Amino acid sequence: MAQERPEKISDLDSPQTIGQDFLVPVADPGVDTYKVVVSRIGPRFNVLNYAGSEQRAKDISSGQADPTAAFAAALAAASSVGGTVYVPHGTYGTGAGWTAALPSGVSLEGDGDASILVNCYMSATGSAGGEIAFAAPAAKGASTISIPATGLTGSWLRLSSCINMQSTDAGRDQLGHDPSAAGFLGEFVQVLVGSAGSATLSGGTVWPYSNTPGGDSGSFTTSVARAVTFHSGSIRKVKFLGKNSAQNQNIQATLCKGLVIDDVTFDSNDITNQCVRFLYCLDCHVRDSRLVGKRTSVPAGSTANPFVMLSSQGCTGSGLSVYYGNQGVDIDCMPNDATYRGGPSIGCGVVNSQAFDCATDGFTSHWGCYGSFVENVRTSGCARGVRLRDRGSSVRGAKLVSSSAGVGIGVLVDNAATMDSEVTGCEIVGFLEGIQYDHSATGYATLESLLGNSLASAHDNKIRDCADHGIYLATAYTSATMVGPRIVDNDIQNCTDDAIQVNSYWNGTVVDRNRITTVPTTMGGVRYNANIKRLYIGTNHIFGVNATGFAVIGAGSASFMTDAVTFPAGEAEAFLYIAPQVTDAATGFVFGSVIRDVTAQLAPRVFGFGPTTAPLGTSGPTVERATWGIYQPLSGSTGLGPRIDVRDASNNFRTYQMTMRGTGTPEAAVIGNIGDEYMDTATGNKYRKTSGTGTNTGWVTP
Repeated sequence: MAQERPEKISDLDSPQTIGQDFLVPVADPGVDTYKVVVSRIGPRFNVLNYAGSEQRAKDISSGQADPTAAFAAALAAASSVGGTVYVPHGTYGTGAGWTAALPSGVSLEGDGDASILVNCYMSATGSAGGEIAFAAPAAKGASTISIPATGLTGSWLRLSSCINMQSTDAGRDQLGHDPSAAGFLGEFVQVLVGSAGSATLSGGTVWPYSNTPGGDSGSFTTSVARAVTFHSGSIRKVKFLGKNSAQNQNIQATLCKGLVIDDVTFDSNDITNQCVRFLYCLDCHVRDSRLVGKRTSVPAGSTANPFVMLSSQGCTGSGLSVYYGNQGVDIDCMPNDATYRGGPSIGCGVVNSQAFDCATDGFTSHWGCYGSFVENVRTSGCARGVRLRDRGSSVRGAKLVSSSAGVGIGVLVDNAATMDSEVTGCEIVGFLEGIQYDHSATGYATLESLLGNSLASAHDNKIRDCADHGIYLATAYTSATMVGPRIVDNDIQNCTDDAIQVNSYWNGTVVDRNRITTVPTTMGGVRYNANIKRLYIGTNHIFGVNATGFAVIGAGSASFMTDAVTFPAGEAEAFLYIAPQVTDAATGFVFGSVIRDVTAQLAPRVFGFGPTTAPLGTSGPTVERATWGIYQPLSGSTGLGPRIDVRDASNNFRTYQMTMRGTGTPEAAVIGNIGDEYMDTATGNKYRKTSGTGTNTGWVTP
């Protein structure tokens, strides 16, 4: 015979399962006649059953009484069986605010936006044991580490290096440029087998773990591990309104794994607030939620960022709608943490989400992180759609629309991301700059030298109606080691300025296979400045060039390499390869390079054309592959007579030595290398250097 449901929960002596329902007696028998609402998939605890009386339950659910005690009791009851706390529709919270601590394994669920938590701060917090020092260093990718690990089989560890990731101490693993904002290479790993002297991990480590401190290690002298007891749970179908005045978040998750925030609305009520903050979390997620930040007088910095991930790993936001605040979603690292040492956020990102009217960035990542990703997002009204600052980061499939015509930047790639990032498949409309690379942050010269070339690229993007450039490599710091990105296969339309501009010191930049439509008066499809070591401009398709516009615009000075300090004689191999295909809008005629540089000279006998000092315009040589010589140093330069590579009619490379130019004889003006050529612009006399490398002698008239 089936057991009958009791008339009152107080009739129960202990929790019981009756049919598919799970019933729990209230703390005050005989007073409360509310029945517990029960989930079909697990125990469910109605927070109002813990109010103490029917009248108090009404007061709590209408915002007339403090809900703290009722929530604490319901959460504690659910914790004993891993259940769900149900928050019926109503308004919960009074005064300046209240707090609730979500126990591990517990879910909190309401009736959607009808269950309103006013000025609530909710925490979910795991714990970590003491430091366990590495007995020996571990290489990157190590599957075994030397620590005493008896009893740790199956446990999770937080590894922390003694190497400051913001410092050159990190070598190829350097992630940031500011050692004073110290953060140390670190990650979460799981122990497969633990023994007295070692821990075998379920996979290889992301970072190396040294036992030799660097110059920026501070007080940390060895790498360490900590056993972590993660917190889990979920928060679903409630609405947070305002914030607790003593806190800066609605939800603070620390040392959590698998925590899910789903279908939750956050409205900061125009108060400076972080809706959600993940700190040292693993595989935690915010899904299908609406986050509304501060609307007016938004302060700079992270305090007004609706969703923040700090020193976390594998955490994501998906299906989000983010409004206002400073940066809608912020992926960052914790600086100067003496307890857990900070560390990078690794592989955190945002997918299938949208951001509106954020004061600075819709979505952003910071240096000191690694592998952040932004995929299939939409932004409108943000000063910048997406900003990437960490190595290994990417933005894919974004549709970004400016806050107003000709304002802001669609995608800003700066700091460490200029060396290692990807921007692809994006549609960018109406900004000042479509994609901008900005490497003004110093402190990466060692890393750049180790990398040798950039891993960054912008490809297969559609950019239109920008008030300045489609893709802009902004003025960078003076550097012979800085590396430029690959800019290929982009479709750029209707820019008011140059479609693509490469400024000085973006060494090794590649501009190839781009389609550029509409080049306005005096502007260029591609513009490049002086002082770039190794620049490749390949077969770009450039349409609609204005009669006074140019397909390719060269450096504006008479010399391509003017910075003899950054590029001394031994580093003057500044190769420039230009091979655009240009289509005249009026005639449809396809012709070769068009360079705006009144001092430009061709390398000797390239496709039968001799040296010339005349401007090269639409009546210039109609070749499709050539390297134009615009490397002539100014008078007094030393040894800057770089070679140039060209392809001949059979598509084979040939090397030519560029003629240098100056006023006066070469003995008075130039210290060259053997094989260099020089022309005295005052007399027209030409010279070739046959001996005396490193001196001003050995010049003869050919």
